[in-house]
Amino acid sequence: METKKILQEWTNGYESVYHLNDDFEDSTSNNYDATNSGTSDIVGLLTDAQDFEGSDNSDHLDLGTWNVAGDDLTIQTWAKFESFTEPSRLLSKAQSTTATDNHVYALGVDTSGLPFFYLKSCDVDSCATSVLSDSDSLQSGRWNLVTATYDGSSMRLFVNGTQIAISSESGDIRQNSWDIYAGNNPTALDRDFDGILDEIRISSNARSGNWLTAEYNNQVSSETFYSLGIPEQFGFT
Repeated sequence: METKKILQEWTNGYESVYHLNDDFEDSTSNNYDATNSGTSDIVGLLTDAQDFEGSDNSDHLDLGTWNVAGDDLTIQTWAKFESFTEPSRLLSKAQSTTATDNHVYALGVDTSGLPFFYLKSCDVDSCATSVLSDSDSLQSGRWNLVTATYDGSSMRLFVNGTQIAISSESGDIRQNSWDIYAGNNPTALDRDFDGILDEIRISSNARSGNWLTAEYNNQVSSETFYSLGIPEQFGFT
């Protein structure tokens, strides 16, 4: 019997959404399904997630070679770090070595747990990639919603819906055939993420701070994000 993929209607600029709940399918109609190499199922924040071992230089998800056009971007994922033994990538569209200019975009952390955002907003592969980073470290053993956005004038970093860094930037996001990986850097495979990733999303618009705060609150505790009152009784005559 043929198994058909059931899609949720993801609008508002979502290019790809990966729930990582025992599968690696893109939940949008774009069908940018991922290929898993080495990660394993584990209990996540929302449902199940994927566990990445940071010591073997191999675990990653290959999301394909597609592009986000224009000058708007949001990349985000829930991440629970186990260690910061080496600079790691949560999401990365890149090639060859791990040099900064070999990235179209990347969301990652350094060995001190400091988050950073790479972005190449120019019309040739060889142009410089801009870097935005923060001075406050993330903590291991805790879930964090890590997000980077670009709106054609500013690069921003958010953690748990709160903006932590901003810098000026302009130009369209570079489009090319470089791979997109989660949990490692394409080709080089030496920027291992050590921990758990859940709910990866890439969008072709820049989510606002209010959007990201609401998203964080809804996902971390949907029971308290909103409530329904007691239904009112109406009589009819």
